[in-house]
Amino acid sequence: MKETIQKFIKRYHRWLQLGLTILFFYVLFKRFPFASCLDLFNTIHISLLMLGILFLALGQVCYGLAWQAILKILGHHIPTSKTINIFFQSIFVNNFATFVGGDVFRGIKIYGDAENKFNVGFSLLLSRFLMLFSIVWIAGGAVFLWGKFLVPGAWFPILGLTVFLFFTTFFIGFKRFSFRRKRNFKSWLEQFFQKFSERSAVVQDNYLALIFVFFWNVAGHFCGFLVIWIFGKSLTIPLALWQVILFLSIVRLIIILPVTVNGLGMREVGFVGLLTRLGFQQIEGFSLGLLASAATLFVSFFGGLLLLFDALQIKNKG
Repeated sequence: MKETIQKFIKRYHRWLQLGLTILFFYVLFKRFPFASCLDLFNTIHISLLMLGILFLALGQVCYGLAWQAILKILGHHIPTSKTINIFFQSIFVNNFATFVGGDVFRGIKIYGDAENKFNVGFSLLLSRFLMLFSIVWIAGGAVFLWGKFLVPGAWFPILGLTVFLFFTTFFIGFKRFSFRRKRNFKSWLEQFFQKFSERSAVVQDNYLALIFVFFWNVAGHFCGFLVIWIFGKSLTIPLALWQVILFLSIVRLIIILPVTVNGLGMREVGFVGLLTRLGFQQIEGFSLGLLASAATLFVSFFGGLLLLFDALQIKNKG
């Protein structure tokens, strides 16, 4: 029975996510006709839109630099240009895999060049954890300051479920990434924790570099806040930057849940629900969320072009 369920999830989970994404948008567009969104989109300031997309790309660069810094701590040096290239490609992969699919893709891209294979997986785990850790602190502060607008205690199960699913999914991905299927799970787990503790000690000895990694993650988050603030200005939605930090940090935790494809649909629902509590109209929240999703897809397809270019280069060399 267990194996049957696992095979079903492995084979059909992407279709389930796609179905839920379509369902989310069907319900949203039934409630908010696209014509209503067009009324806002017709007033959009193109220059501000392009500026927002630029900051969106800059935020991804910051996350990529954080991962590069972790690799340097572990003694694996890769050029900055290659790091950013791989990171943008992984954003594209996230559209077609679970939210750690892009992380596993990054690992595979540099796996063959790494002297220590475990360091690659450890760098992915640590970079994602620090990214999550920093946004949890920001979201926690937001909830503390904004508690009167939320259902008391509602964010605790959301946060707990998010963290649980993150580590569960990443642990499964890490096991697959190790390429040691012939070994039994117990021996693999023992070796995993032994190596994990060794790498953790290395990282702790470089705490100043770790602070630098945390800084890049926070810079990436702040770029994301600026993106939504600028998009709001482009749609003439009078959002203050502190309001964006309050609701977006919570939305970012929600969309980590692997329910829909790359958070599509869930992002819009979060924008509508939280912006309404801030006194904005529901159609404004939906339009802003829709614009944010479209911009995210646009930047991710830039990574798809880089991936295609790499594939063509490999084909020509072959």
